[in-house]
Amino acid sequence: MSPAKSILHCAAAGALLLLVATPAQASTPDPGSPAQQVSPAAADAALSDAVSALSGNAPDGDATSALDQLAQALPALHGRERRHAEALLARPTDGGSDPLHNGYTTGPVHAVYSNDYCFFWVDSGRDAAPQSDANANGIPDFVEATAAIAEQAYAVEHGPLGFRTPPSDGARGCQAPDGRARTDVYLKDLRGLYGYVAPDPGQRGDRRYSYLVIDNDMAEFAPLYGSEIPPLEVTVAHEYNHVIQYGYGYLQDSWFKESTSTWIEEKVYPAVNDYLQYLPAFARQVTLPITRNNGGLKIYGSAVWNHWLSYRYGDSIIERAWRNSHKTRPVDLATKAYGLAISQASGGRSSFLSEFTGFAAATAEWRSTSVFPDSAVYPEVTRSSTLRASDRVYRRLSMDHTTFRLANVDVTSGSAVKLTVFAPRRVQSGLALVGRIGSGPGAGVVTALKALPRGGKGSVRLPDPAQFDRITAVVVNGEGSVTGFNPRIGDWSYRGDHARYDAGVFRIG
Repeated sequence: MSPAKSILHCAAAGALLLLVATPAQASTPDPGSPAQQVSPAAADAALSDAVSALSGNAPDGDATSALDQLAQALPALHGRERRHAEALLARPTDGGSDPLHNGYTTGPVHAVYSNDYCFFWVDSGRDAAPQSDANANGIPDFVEATAAIAEQAYAVEHGPLGFRTPPSDGARGCQAPDGRARTDVYLKDLRGLYGYVAPDPGQRGDRRYSYLVIDNDMAEFAPLYGSEIPPLEVTVAHEYNHVIQYGYGYLQDSWFKESTSTWIEEKVYPAVNDYLQYLPAFARQVTLPITRNNGGLKIYGSAVWNHWLSYRYGDSIIERAWRNSHKTRPVDLATKAYGLAISQASGGRSSFLSEFTGFAAATAEWRSTSVFPDSAVYPEVTRSSTLRASDRVYRRLSMDHTTFRLANVDVTSGSAVKLTVFAPRRVQSGLALVGRIGSGPGAGVVTALKALPRGGKGSVRLPDPAQFDRITAVVVNGEGSVTGFNPRIGDWSYRGDHARYDAGVFRIG
């Protein structure tokens, strides 16, 4: 049903003002983008995934990524499937025939605006926001808390982090008297989801506006966090960054989007530490490409890659990477956007390969360094094998792009230990030896690493292996180039997959 209009008085005091809630304008057909097209089969899969996500049945509950993929697939859908997809992408105030009933089903719909956002809610039915109103200004306390949290996210993400403000959605959503563009936020029951962002259909090009939907009370998540406020904080910070991202490059890679938004959580609300729940998935799956979107929770745990870069170059490096989205060849390839940002920030002295090799090496003893926030509670990264000098053989490893392997090194004597790696030629690779002296936070860590931008043979060594309590060998496939875009799977085809490496360690002296 189409929600009724509600005209409320202006608040007597405070930053929030109530206004008329009007249904959003209907969408027009989306012509799609020539940059990336998906096959009909991939489009059908995107529609199915979006239905599952919005029903609360997706494995990881990620509605934003699912709706992102659905919006990209929209040009390949027709007839009933097209109408179904547009209904899923519709705002809660759009009404229509959404079979999942994601629109508001009761009225009136109330709206209020803050300095930079408009907020929508209803006060009856399943989607109702909690009705407590301590200051009796006609705006529920939960709505006011959401507004304060959103303005904090705005201040940090556009302030010290340097992100551009998102594009205007024009006449969609609420219209404040001052005419300023604001991001629209809808509060409704999300059946097990924290929140999501969706781009409105009917837009052209690769820079698009979008809107947020946030769970109406966070009640089911409050027991996990102690109250409803911490999950609300990280959800708003995370999802608002997706709104920002669509203004840079809507077609950018999913792993870039999610790892950035998860990194943002820690920057806006560092006390919540929500990102820590994703690190076990990352630590277990370092042999899965960091670019892969079907790796479950790993793309969220990949926020640690952004923490590595911000430690090395400052927080602005992440926005710089997004700013480079349209400067790469091909466009919207995250590995190239990162590479260009790294080259700019380092004055040409470093590259994606060099930093990915350094990052991989840092994960070997990340609990003993100050590189990563909260690192003392990080999980151990999985070691895939042990390399013994006494074996006097090379071990064969098969590795895909943007992956690495950690191996324990069984050398406890001699003047030095050496790691030698034979990488495939023309596959960007790297290697490192990491020695730890002592244990726990503050332990000494010594690293020797080398990047192999053309593949081939490389060696690194650590002196006096007896001084170390643990030595780790690191082998890296840092290839980030692609051969093209694959419409069948809706993703890039990367070079360097199934690459064969030979690695061995040797005691010197």
